[in-house]
Amino acid sequence: MGQSRYINRTCLISLVCGALFGACFCLMYIYTAGTGCAPAQSTSKLIKSGDWRGGVFVSQRPKTLLKDDGTVDVNLAAASPQIWMNRGREEDIVAKILYNKVRVLCWTMTNPSNYKTKAVHIKATWAKRCNKHIFMSSTYDPNLPTVKLDIQEGRNNLWGKTKAAFKYIYDKHFDEYDWFLKTDDDTYVILENLRHLLSNFNSEDPIYFGRKFKKYVRQGYFSGGAGYVLSRESLRRFVEKGLNGICRPNNGGAEDVELGLCMQRVGVKAGDSRDDLGRERFHPFKPEHHLIPDALPKNFWYWSWVYYPTKNGPGCCSDYAISFHYISSEQMYELEYLVYHVKPFGITQLYSIPKHIRDKLRLSPTKVPQAVHEKIVTEAGIDRKNVTEAVTASSIKRIPTLESMTSTNNEKVDPLAFLKPKNGTSRV
Repeated sequence: MGQSRYINRTCLISLVCGALFGACFCLMYIYTAGTGCAPAQSTSKLIKSGDWRGGVFVSQRPKTLLKDDGTVDVNLAAASPQIWMNRGREEDIVAKILYNKVRVLCWTMTNPSNYKTKAVHIKATWAKRCNKHIFMSSTYDPNLPTVKLDIQEGRNNLWGKTKAAFKYIYDKHFDEYDWFLKTDDDTYVILENLRHLLSNFNSEDPIYFGRKFKKYVRQGYFSGGAGYVLSRESLRRFVEKGLNGICRPNNGGAEDVELGLCMQRVGVKAGDSRDDLGRERFHPFKPEHHLIPDALPKNFWYWSWVYYPTKNGPGCCSDYAISFHYISSEQMYELEYLVYHVKPFGITQLYSIPKHIRDKLRLSPTKVPQAVHEKIVTEAGIDRKNVTEAVTASSIKRIPTLESMTSTNNEKVDPLAFLKPKNGTSRV
């Protein structure tokens, strides 16, 4: 009898130990395999940081930003702008240097009825890439915030609002920035591409850029919706000369046309912002209206207004597009994701940093990535503790430049030679 009890007790202990061991093993397996078990986090941390999968932290847009119908909850997205920032990787370093070299103040024209439906979504997406961003309106809102201009709302006062906004910027920020960009509150802007364009020019020259139309102004004027950017000298002439009797004194008239007439009178050149292939960078409509053939009817007003020959379809738009207009709040986040987060796996962009940018940043043509990396770490105030091993200077592979891919005797050079070690075996 005693021996039977001993055996039963031993079996029971073994059974309990086995069950506990099995449970622990299953939990470990589920955790490492990423099948659903993850460290507990609050919803707010998920929104701000990302998600855990298989014990590995993955930065992503959380599912909590999606409503039941699958669309983006734009109010929640606007309240969590951290997730829309492009990630800090080594391919960002040229943009980070240009951020300090080509200083852009952006201002957006808005009104009280659009604060929560449009303005907040600009603030949550592209506005943070400006060196400074200002919302101009007729009332003060501390949440955006806005600058209150003493101008009434309405289309008949847009010219007056534009004059007041540029005058405010001239008085408060003239010496702090190089270029001054005006947009509407339904315009999406890719600031890195704007700085790329502007890096070709001197902000002390009287010049400005945008999407050029040919009506009313001899040298052309720029679409207000697509946005236009003034050099520092252009802003000076506009305020010191234009607002002192040369340009239209009242608030009436079309804002973009009046600005074009004013710029022409004070000797500011309407620059050509097209790329080397003649494709446009500033766009007055949504992407689909430019990219889809025949999306705009042949008798549409646009075709008789554009200054340079243009067409619909994939060839319409530069690879370095700067702006699109009539963008809804949902589309702001769609563009943000497509521009800054989507990466086609297996496709690497082997690019040469343009010579004028190398010269501006004093970079070597043969070791651009390493030189840029060292500059961004030492000169831009990046904390070396936050520089991961993946982007340290010693681990960055040399990207071929146009110069390095052309031999002195015009022989063809293998553009992928930099991937091969000296013994001839490929690293790929």
